[in-house]
Amino acid sequence: MAGGRRPRGPPAPLGLPGDWGYTFAGGARWNPCRPIAWSYDPAGGYAGAIDDVRTAVDAIAERTGLTFTETGAADAPLRLMWSDEARDEALRGGVVGVARTRATATTGAEVLRRITGSTVVLDRGHALRQGHFDSGSPSWGQVITHEVLHGLGLAHASGREQVMYPSVSGLNHRFGAGDLTGMVRIGAAGGCLT
Repeated sequence: MAGGRRPRGPPAPLGLPGDWGYTFAGGARWNPCRPIAWSYDPAGGYAGAIDDVRTAVDAIAERTGLTFTETGAADAPLRLMWSDEARDEALRGGVVGVARTRATATTGAEVLRRITGSTVVLDRGHALRQGHFDSGSPSWGQVITHEVLHGLGLAHASGREQVMYPSVSGLNHRFGAGDLTGMVRIGAAGGCLT
């Protein structure tokens, strides 16, 4: 633009592109050639939490190329639900969410396992801001996105600016460079799995 200011786009992702990893040794991801059916159980959650879940799933779909299908089925392969530390000891000690992922062996791919199911459990005992934000104090949107990405095969990152860093803060509201690399690696670009 002659004589004017250039329009500002979104900020560049922070951190290192190599700051990511698989949850399983040798790597694991879902078969991108089949839609991933997911369900949400609202019992114990906050009003409007389903909107935060949908926003997280949509953002992940956009960056991975994976296809997600929302279903009401309690036995969906990807499930999100609420609990507390009294019922689930994995939520003790300030843990806000966990993902439990199942996988089976696969061959002929860059990963050793194909993920067959994941259950994301969120701790209703914590008070976080609702929604997804670009900055500020931690939000449920950050936690949901982080745990769904665990359920899709990503491990923790080491940089505080990555969504996949082990804790949420004002530094990791947006996907970092390592998050983006990891999402490509667990996404559709890797091809089908058997």
